[in-house]
Amino acid sequence: MILAQDSQVLKVAFGNSPLGNTGFGCQVEAGNSDSDLSIMPMVHWVQGVCVTQDLKGFVSFVTGFTDGQVAWKHGQGRHKGRYWNSSAISTCGTMFLWNRLDGGFYRIWFSVNGSALERMSLKNSCRLIMGLNCHYQVGFTRIDAKLRVPSWLINPEFAWMQGEKGNFTGVKNKPSQTTSFSSDGYKSMTVYFGSSDSDSRTRIYDPREKHKVEGCCDIEAQLN
Repeated sequence: MILAQDSQVLKVAFGNSPLGNTGFGCQVEAGNSDSDLSIMPMVHWVQGVCVTQDLKGFVSFVTGFTDGQVAWKHGQGRHKGRYWNSSAISTCGTMFLWNRLDGGFYRIWFSVNGSALERMSLKNSCRLIMGLNCHYQVGFTRIDAKLRVPSWLINPEFAWMQGEKGNFTGVKNKPSQTTSFSSDGYKSMTVYFGSSDSDSRTRIYDPREKHKVEGCCDIEAQLN
């Protein structure tokens, strides 16, 4: 088993798109991935910074993909090492922070979390990223992608055991893991391969508690 290729596999799963930093053309439409796949690729996190004069248009564009209602408020304080004057958050958890700049421009930091993105098809997730890239020239600071596979194919406990035995090639160090228990006693494990500052770090976890999905395993990579 070659874990070092996992991030590349995730990129290939999404095709030639901004997810793989391959310059997916603005005129190209993502393929239809709405079919019921036993191995399901998906976008799990999108985060970045935008400078635009169209604050409400930007927020409306992002939240339009998740059908989330937006609550606007003044004053956010410090977040991500910067002071922000105002903020907005959708019912899906998508967050926007911004400062007013000269010339009627706004510097906007935004984050679309996994709960919001899992409401979308892969096709619409790619459309969101293409629109942000092509129309708003967003500087992406984080994009996570993942494969959701049947738990009989792989699960966190199996990945942890194989990593401890050194059966994954291309991994310098042994994996780390965290374990939690739900109120009903269900055990959930997350296994990490690669250092926390690596752009090829891979997480393997049970999505039951976080995403209310049973019988599956999520293999997730942060594509910086």
